[in-house]
Amino acid sequence: MSQSQRAKAVDAVDVLNDFIIDLIAGVMVFREYEASFKKTPSTNGVKLSVDRLCLSHLILNLCKVIEFWKRYKSVVPTNLKEPFKSLVKTLEGRKVTEFRNKYIGHIWDDELNRPLVHSEIIRKMDILCEGDLNSFLNWINNPKANSFPTTVISVIETTREALVAKHQIGDDEILKR
Repeated sequence: MSQSQRAKAVDAVDVLNDFIIDLIAGVMVFREYEASFKKTPSTNGVKLSVDRLCLSHLILNLCKVIEFWKRYKSVVPTNLKEPFKSLVKTLEGRKVTEFRNKYIGHIWDDELNRPLVHSEIIRKMDILCEGDLNSFLNWINNPKANSFPTTVISVIETTREALVAKHQIGDDEILKR
């Protein structure tokens, strides 16, 4: 194993750790607030703002997973390349990057030459979630069933653990960067 491959693996583990934290937090905060709003209803504005915050955060991180694959697939262990590649193809099929670029990253619809309308964003998010927000969230992180390779988190965690084992990466190498 070359030193540059190991260094790249250390970088990859660091990035994967961030994904795990960010994706779990995004799903869990969404679910916690959802439960809270059921117990104590609030104004639509508060619920909408929390929903947008969490979903934007999740979409941004799912786009980063695609970028990770492009930059780090060379260090992903051979037995995990296909599951990771499959995850990326699913993300691309759901058009997460297009959603981020058009609906999260901008206020203006260039094709229609007008501002984006909330109802349009919700419709596009519904398409991205395949009509089932709860299933979408569970696909990202299902704390009751994060079995490999059925969730985004399971693929990311399994890849991270394999890289740590293969390259004997210690926690201190990541935490003291």
